[in-house]
Amino acid sequence: MATIKLVLDKRREKKDGSFPLVFRINHNTVTRDIHTGYSIQNTEWDGKKNIINKTHPAFKTLSARLKELESHYLTKLIEFERSHEGPIDVQELREYLLGKPVQQITVYSFWEEEIEHLHKANRNGSAKIYS
Repeated sequence: MATIKLVLDKRREKKDGSFPLVFRINHNTVTRDIHTGYSIQNTEWDGKKNIINKTHPAFKTLSARLKELESHYLTKLIEFERSHEGPIDVQELREYLLGKPVQQITVYSFWEEEIEHLHKANRNGSAKIYS
């Protein structure tokens, strides 16, 4: 079962000394991050509870927005787990949560695209062989 939690990403310190807030997706020891676009100082973060301290100037608005995002991601996670059978790929889950369409490339579509590139490169003989 995959989990999502809000964490302060201390691996990426910004120039002003703040750290980005990310939602970390974890499944079978594989993790992926979803960036929130917000960053805060280390002193404004409660690491035990994984919440913003009340000392942050925009505590109420930022906290409400992050709870809204977390609720949205949890809802989509439940939808994903119900609709997908078999093993879960964490990268595929991340793309689903972000609303990115999953690209499925078939052998036929790959070669159609490759033939188009050959025609554009004026390599018509090679394109004719592959078509």
